[in-house]
Amino acid sequence: MPSVAADATPKPRSPWRSLRRWCVQLAGTLKFRVLLVAVMSALLSGVASSYFMAYESERVILRSFSSQQRDEVELAAEMLGSKIARVQASLGLMASSISPELLERPSALERQLHSHPFMLQMFSAVQVVKIDGTVRARAARSVQLLEGVDFTREAYFQRTVTMGVNGVSDPSVSDPVSEPMVVMTVPIRDLGGRIFAVMVGVLPLQSSDLLPTAASTLGPFSAALIVYTRSGVVLAHPDAQRRLQPVDDEPGLGPVVAAWRARGANAIDASGAHDLPRYLVATAHVSAADWYVARVTSTDYALQPLRQVHTESWLVVVGIMALCALLSTLLISNITRPITQLRDRAQRLLGAEHDPSAGWPRARGEIGELVQVFRHVTMERGRAQAAQNAMVEQLKAILKNASVGIVITRDRHFELVGSQANQLFGYADGELQGLDTSVIYVSPQAYVDTGERFRVSLKMLGYFDGEVVLRRKDGSQLLVHMRGRGVNDSDPTAGVIWILTDVTAARAVQDQLSWTASHDSLTQLANRLDFEARLASAIAHAIHPQERGEVCAMFIDLDRFKPINDTAGHAAGDEVLRQIARLLESRVRQSDTVARMGGDEFAILLPGCSLERAQTIAEQVRIGVEAWRMLWRTHTFSLSASIGVVQLSADLPDVAAVLEAADSACYDAKRSGRNRVVTYGASSPVVVLRA
Repeated sequence: MPSVAADATPKPRSPWRSLRRWCVQLAGTLKFRVLLVAVMSALLSGVASSYFMAYESERVILRSFSSQQRDEVELAAEMLGSKIARVQASLGLMASSISPELLERPSALERQLHSHPFMLQMFSAVQVVKIDGTVRARAARSVQLLEGVDFTREAYFQRTVTMGVNGVSDPSVSDPVSEPMVVMTVPIRDLGGRIFAVMVGVLPLQSSDLLPTAASTLGPFSAALIVYTRSGVVLAHPDAQRRLQPVDDEPGLGPVVAAWRARGANAIDASGAHDLPRYLVATAHVSAADWYVARVTSTDYALQPLRQVHTESWLVVVGIMALCALLSTLLISNITRPITQLRDRAQRLLGAEHDPSAGWPRARGEIGELVQVFRHVTMERGRAQAAQNAMVEQLKAILKNASVGIVITRDRHFELVGSQANQLFGYADGELQGLDTSVIYVSPQAYVDTGERFRVSLKMLGYFDGEVVLRRKDGSQLLVHMRGRGVNDSDPTAGVIWILTDVTAARAVQDQLSWTASHDSLTQLANRLDFEARLASAIAHAIHPQERGEVCAMFIDLDRFKPINDTAGHAAGDEVLRQIARLLESRVRQSDTVARMGGDEFAILLPGCSLERAQTIAEQVRIGVEAWRMLWRTHTFSLSASIGVVQLSADLPDVAAVLEAADSACYDAKRSGRNRVVTYGASSPVVVLRA
């Protein structure tokens, strides 16, 4: 029995069997499978990547390095070409101001060169050379700079003369201590396009207007950047001692240049990337000159970081990938759960109706901070939308109720137009929205001219303020006072806001008042005030020492006018004055001035008229008045005129003197029997022309 009892007692479990069972159970779980996949993926990707990098990375790095290096030299060549083009454009601007006539006046031409001080800041010297080689004018910082230098025999000069293209020389040094110089040539053409001279500019090779101040580095690789000419002269080099030396001696670049010359290739063939056993070389042609830009990089330098990584990468890559796989497996479920919840909540933001503060997941760390940011952004979005809606409503109210026209334009189109502005131009609300702003201008040229005025005013004052003639929808014109400035001074694309006021009626009233102040309302002639102002101007012109234009004036007094008033009344007298005014206007030129001085007295100002001609005109006026007749009811009226003529001279220095002389001559005409012309003279004050 005891033996049976002993057999019934359970045996303790083996630790190894328990561990085995736990492992089997773990292997069947999803977490283990994710972990196994993550670890195997990390290990395999790490080994495969390291293996591939060992065999392929050097080729990829060199290819990428070569491609980037080529892009860098092309960019450098383009920048250098742009600099040369700007310098040539500056030289061409001066050349465009020189005419064939100016070329024949050396002193005036030299003053013209010195009138452009910015050119001598850019160039060490400039000169104008005729196509036969004759130097017509020059300007230089130093008088010795151009002495003994003859550019006319150089190939670039001859190309400019014969082909009309801009020329750029190779650098030259006049003596061992002088700075290398580059010569540029630009053709000077007449109005027919014929080349009659050449503008020559000389500037230092190392000028900041030509070459960069340091052509040694460009980009992140700090490799040598070299500029050289087609003839093989180094212009720019990190080592100053290599400048103006043969490019054939340059490591890596010399063989490339030699091979290019051996092929007899053109400038385009000389550009590109060249992979040599020990160097990566990239070259590019400078379009504005026969120059080239090259970058030379040692392959050892390019691959140095990569080779260092190769020696350390194997164990590091395997360890990091395994650790990342393990950590990603353990944390993926906890990480993805709040992210998924956040995604779902963010998608609901697109709905029109949502509570900004509800439905957000609970999380810590970066996910929790991201949740807080989303929540804050959502609430701020709601507040901003409400504020924007209120602002839009306020803006609509302003545009609708403002007493002046308010317009906002952008990119030459109407963006917002107030009700008053729509009424101003005869459009319905919303009809101008989106239209081109040219629709309100009277012509395309007016549109262009006003745009130019706005740009100039905006540049100088920061705003535009002026009057412009515009067009309504029905084609009628109106005068508008426009005041405009940028919506945002720091952003020109934000548009322009305009305040528009119709000043058509106000201007008409102003013009009418101005006309009324200077004209006689009965006869529509100039009044005494306007005549005296014109006479004062004529006196100043007539007695000016440099001006000898002859000016005459005449004073006309109607004879027997008072009986007409007494017999037929003032209405008849007024009609007589109106008809006599028209008669006087018909006897003179449009450039002459006919004025009513008061009562039955008239005056005529004759600029550019000799005394003899003035006497003839006065006689014609006298005859015309004498022949005039007017039938008024049962009466027929006639008149005659006593006329005094005076020639303006230094003896009559002011208006009062001229009027007194003319009136004196007119008085003498009346005293001598009326109906005659009397001329006032310095030696004989009274001259009767005809009775």
